Amino acid sequence: MNYSTLISDRLKSLAFGPNFNATYYSGYVINGCTFYTRFQDQQSTMQNSGVTLEAEALHFASAKDKNPVSGLMRYYGVIEEICELHYSTFSGPVFKCQWVDNNNGVEHSNFGLTLVDLNKFGHK
Repeated sequence: MNYSTLISDRLKSLAFGPNFNATYYSGYVINGCTFYTRFQDQQSTMQNSGVTLEAEALHFASAKDKNPVSGLMRYYGVIEEICELHYSTFSGPVFKCQWVDNNNGVEHSNFGLTLVDLNKFGHK
């Protein structure tokens, strides 16, 4: 069986890795939504560098917990850099983000709002 015919061109391009030349931007449009870096936000009257990510992860009650529970976790952050990687058949953006510490930088109000302090970062 010839496996190379079963593998898509996109997967082959990813396996070979990106070209050595990447393009950096202070703003990037994806599906009609514009994203900015934090630096660009500081120069503009319109801010759009905040991002959120919802990820599924295993949650442990303690280090000795033998029965972790799968649950959703929401992360909040700010875009620091926008880099477009170029592969042989396509290009795609990568956002380097600084993430807020969920324990000290995120609060949920009595009105159902999520308040995020974008100055309280977690791990870098």
